[in-house]
Amino acid sequence: PPAFFEVDLQLDGLGVRLVPSVEEIQAAINGGAVAVLKCSKMIEAWDTVTIPKNVQLILNPNLPPVQGTGSQGTFYDRIAQDREILKVILLLTGSIQSAKNQCNQYLLQFSEYEWCWKDDIAKAYKSFKSQEPTLDEFEAKLKYFVGIENKVEGMDGQHQISALMLQTTSLSKSLRELANKWKESFAAELHKEAFSRLDTVFEMVK
Repeated sequence: PPAFFEVDLQLDGLGVRLVPSVEEIQAAINGGAVAVLKCSKMIEAWDTVTIPKNVQLILNPNLPPVQGTGSQGTFYDRIAQDREILKVILLLTGSIQSAKNQCNQYLLQFSEYEWCWKDDIAKAYKSFKSQEPTLDEFEAKLKYFVGIENKVEGMDGQHQISALMLQTTSLSKSLRELANKWKESFAAELHKEAFSRLDTVFEMVK
């Protein structure tokens, strides 16, 4: 079945979150249901025979009122007794609640990128540099960052979980930008290191 709600996956600096959250969606559903029920209490019900007086005045005020055999109550009475409507409300409410656990499970896959926004680039480079990497190891590190960019870019743009359609475009963009930042930072440090070594060589030649 098609999704009822679109939800963005966003990076807030602490982790990946749903916008709006499952709780906010559930609150909106509950609020909408309450609003509809309240309105239905103020609307007089009619069938193919009975037409409320105020509706009759709008349709044609010159015609006499069309009445059925008796009072039909309000639409609230019909909604409260309609099993199909109640079934849809219960299914929708239940699907949102069950989707919460599925969403949390889906978000776990992005934990492998946590270092991108949690770790300090300068400290990470210092730790990497302390291992005295070769140029090949530097190149491998830069390729690793490029690989992350490509992997994230190939991520599906949306993923449906029950009544929710998760949109990953915003998250994908943020992750690519972070991976690119790490790549450029390490590349800049590599250039500094290369220039420093060249200066040393020039001094030795002199």
